[in-house]
Amino acid sequence: IKDSYTGKVYDYSRREDVSYRDVLLPSAAPVSFLNPQVLMDAANQAERRSDARMGRVIDIALPRELDAELWVKLIREYAQTNFTSNGHVVVAAMHTCEPKPGDKTRTGNNPHAHLLVLTRPLDERGFQPTKCKSRWMNSVDALISWRKSWADLLNRALERYGYLDRRVSHESLASQGIDRAPTIH
Repeated sequence: IKDSYTGKVYDYSRREDVSYRDVLLPSAAPVSFLNPQVLMDAANQAERRSDARMGRVIDIALPRELDAELWVKLIREYAQTNFTSNGHVVVAAMHTCEPKPGDKTRTGNNPHAHLLVLTRPLDERGFQPTKCKSRWMNSVDALISWRKSWADLLNRALERYGYLDRRVSHESLASQGIDRAPTIH
């Protein structure tokens, strides 16, 4: 994708561990925005300030107990519940992070996804002229809400597939009263 504002080209096509990528649109959005170049050009044109925040990046850990097909379903459901249903576009990429044969640098399996949530709402006319009036996306309450939503979604999926003893929490270890150092997610 070429950033029309800065001229910089973003090319991650050589990444071998990206097993899923998608543009998730609100229901009323024009289908042309499924093309990432068209989407990002329109997002850039909608902004009037050079230092505008285009979006939020959300990283989510994926449980190794579930398979990649289910991970994709969970990512899509999470994006729909929290963002696209509210008019926001989500650009998603999932990394399986499985080490290649002979690769000594990546020893663990750390599946995760990156979600870029554009802050300017999108409807059938394109990007709206103003961003969210409440600036709720910038609040700690929003972050906690998104974390809780992901934990609830994962817990339902883990339970549905028989992992009854496996629970995910959106709270820190300290908040849960657990006295140990965090591990790699």
